[in-house]
Amino acid sequence: MIRAYNEAYPPRAFPNLWKRIEGMIDQGRMLMPDEVLNELEVGSDSVYHYAKSIIGFVVPLDAIQFNTARTIMNKYPNLVDLNTSKNSADPFLITLAQVKTATVISEERVRNDKQLKIPNICKWHGLRCIDFLGFLEEQEWGL
Repeated sequence: MIRAYNEAYPPRAFPNLWKRIEGMIDQGRMLMPDEVLNELEVGSDSVYHYAKSIIGFVVPLDAIQFNTARTIMNKYPNLVDLNTSKNSADPFLITLAQVKTATVISEERVRNDKQLKIPNICKWHGLRCIDFLGFLEEQEWGL
């Protein structure tokens, strides 16, 4: 979503796209874990202000998510580099999809079957993972 918002489909050029996304958020069909919001804040990304402004988009961490994320981090200890905040939200994104039985939207690509990337871990856990363009194609909005 970061690249989509900032580069590929900026709101000033695609306002109707972002209105439709906000409609999905209002319906509870698109969610973001609060750890992703925290990561966006560190990067001072414009998506941070957008995501923070939409009621119902950011899902607070609860005990079930915390325990599931801890399990993922224990299973894949190199998923997060504890010396940096970069990618620190990855386990929480995967966790939210697992807890809510949802699809992950990520621009990360699978490079090989052993690399610790969001799509790989989703695959290993039976979770669906698509990129933003794949998400748009599935919506059939005809933008």
